[in-house]
Amino acid sequence: MSLVDLPPELIANVVEILAAHDPKLANYALISNSWKHTVESHTFSSLRITSDDLDRFTDSVSKSHAHRRAALRTIDFTVVLPTYDDDACARFEREHERSINNDAFTAAMQHLFNALSSCEGVEKARPITLRIQNTYSPMDMDHRDAEKYSADQSAFDMGQRKDLWQHRYEHSFLTLQKADTLPALNRVTSFSLFADSPRYIEPATSVAIVAKLPKLQSLRCELYDGERKFPATRTQQRQAFGSALDSHQLATLQSIHLKYQHEAPFNERFVNADVRGESAPLSDSLSDGLRRFTQAQHITKVTLDGPICIDASFFWSDRDSQTTTSWPNLKELYVTFSAVRPDGGWYFDRDPSVPPPDVIEDGAQDSEEEDDESDASDLGSEDSFFKQTEEPPDQFDETRERRLTGVEPTYSYRASPTAELEKLLEAAARASAQMSHLKTMAVGVDVQPSTRTNFEQQSFDFDFVSSGDSHWKDQGLEDASQMRLYWTVPTGWRMSERLESLWQQTIDQNGIVRYEEW
Repeated sequence: MSLVDLPPELIANVVEILAAHDPKLANYALISNSWKHTVESHTFSSLRITSDDLDRFTDSVSKSHAHRRAALRTIDFTVVLPTYDDDACARFEREHERSINNDAFTAAMQHLFNALSSCEGVEKARPITLRIQNTYSPMDMDHRDAEKYSADQSAFDMGQRKDLWQHRYEHSFLTLQKADTLPALNRVTSFSLFADSPRYIEPATSVAIVAKLPKLQSLRCELYDGERKFPATRTQQRQAFGSALDSHQLATLQSIHLKYQHEAPFNERFVNADVRGESAPLSDSLSDGLRRFTQAQHITKVTLDGPICIDASFFWSDRDSQTTTSWPNLKELYVTFSAVRPDGGWYFDRDPSVPPPDVIEDGAQDSEEEDDESDASDLGSEDSFFKQTEEPPDQFDETRERRLTGVEPTYSYRASPTAELEKLLEAAARASAQMSHLKTMAVGVDVQPSTRTNFEQQSFDFDFVSSGDSHWKDQGLEDASQMRLYWTVPTGWRMSERLESLWQQTIDQNGIVRYEEW
């Protein structure tokens, strides 16, 4: 019996084994049509493509290849933006360059969604996991070919060439235009967007994409919220993000993991911007939007990290009607929040019993210092995107920029919880009582090394665990039979009477409360 004559069941078994051991599996598709369909059910199940591959991808899943369309299960997609010349490496991105990139990003997403929409309605179709990987231009840092990158670096080090590297586009955020024209993709049940480095995507764009995935069950987004130089931009993006979340409720969504990166400045004297938007001073528009979005009917797990910059209104708002079904099916909630609040304040002050530390690096400039012309790009410039010009390169003083954005000098002294932190903790306790299916709730914030922390990284956090579920902080098997509330806190800190009474609504009189101090 030849390979051509093998029954379909045996071919499937053979291909399963070959898929695990032979990197040239695709070659076996040439044996016969039976082998072709079985092999391609593997080779087309997981694809890694860029926007440059979309025409070929569209052809490969055309109507004459229904078995390939049905086989799709995982797609990793990367948008490749237009390239730029050597001169442009020495200039900040201008407005028209951003527009070109937005057009390219939009066209790539439209092309991808159109191609995937042609895979809808096929028999025996698998659910699809779609992951949008980090977007880049071929001339971006770490994407130039090795020989050119080495030559550029050497020229830069020798002072022969001005190059802004990633600073060229660090204040640019890609936007999806005309998102309503994207076709709905019913097969996509899991979606991930990685857009927190080095090319950022506007947060509201992530929601616009998700809105076209009506059967989505699992969502992961990694976004950037660290814009300190242009706080008005950050405010607008957070407000647009919150509004977009408010506008879309996904009926099938079960799991959310949002990384919205906002690291606290190393210089803890830094004056942060108020980015609450139109909802100020009562609450933060993004925290409000996130609360309502995570209260969807079928959501069972929520993870927020980055750390994420939120206030107490994520957990509770007296302006909204709260019922016992506020989070009707939520079982797991994990939140790592920034030490900086949306209103620009901090969740920690200096412990008055500890003397202020010395500045680790002398010569700090105040964060309020006015910017000069060399620090920002001329967004109205008409210089060419692709052609060399006689325009002098933009200047970038990295040392000064790091000071103006709070990265330097290191000045850490905040380790004593503020009244605002107490308010957030109370809101979290109130929220826990509205989560009737809650099994685990972990909420915390990192505390930078200082005199108070014995110069070690610490955290201020709590872990709630329901009865019947084990936890790594349990001290014995019998702990799992009780509700538990484990705290990691500065020495001497304990719940206030009000906070303790709020938690008693959740953990009852027999619950276990333990403190671990630093």
